[in-house]
Amino acid sequence: MTGGTPLIELRGVSKSWRAGGRTIEILRDVNLAVGYGERLALVGPSGAGKSTVLHVLAQLTGVDRGELRFAGRRVAGENRTERNALRRSIGLVFQDAKLIPGLNVMENVCVPLMHRGLWPARQRRLAGRMLAEVGLTERIDHRPDQLSSGEMLRVAIARALVIRPRVVLADEPTGALDSATGARVVELLFSAVTRERALVMVTHNKELARQADRMVEIRDGRILH
Repeated sequence: MTGGTPLIELRGVSKSWRAGGRTIEILRDVNLAVGYGERLALVGPSGAGKSTVLHVLAQLTGVDRGELRFAGRRVAGENRTERNALRRSIGLVFQDAKLIPGLNVMENVCVPLMHRGLWPARQRRLAGRMLAEVGLTERIDHRPDQLSSGEMLRVAIARALVIRPRVVLADEPTGALDSATGARVVELLFSAVTRERALVMVTHNKELARQADRMVEIRDGRILH
């Protein structure tokens, strides 16, 4: 990223875990700025800290040191209002989709809208539009176990985008897919980026990562420049 105020940013972030009586450093003084309209790919070996970066950005985990900034403002970990405002601006896509088994496709995409208190008819209308965008209109009544891996990822993308997030975070979205299906999923994620929305995608696949606007590598919890 060059110039301007980042949409979302980590400044001097460090994170560790306690395990077996010792401290394991996961992130070490991480600085990462993602601009408006940017498609950023975060790459690195297993255990490098990629997923932890996403969890910090999504406020799913706290940090030992450093700060998270969103649209130029510091998000204080102890301020519930600020945390909730950021979480409402984040769309999450996981490698295993994390769909709810007992719900059909339409119901899964409606879940984040339910938490926003929208009327059921409006939920279905918004979810239906998003499912049409990812090419799953004919699957709305199917349950997750009736879908392929690629279809489940597309449902997860629809669920992430239906809330119109400012930032989309995707954790290894192509890791369990064949190359053709993975390319389709990445295409959907990339096409969802607008001038006001950014994407941060964690991946092991550097070939896919090179299609992003910028590729950042992390090793041993440190960003390599």
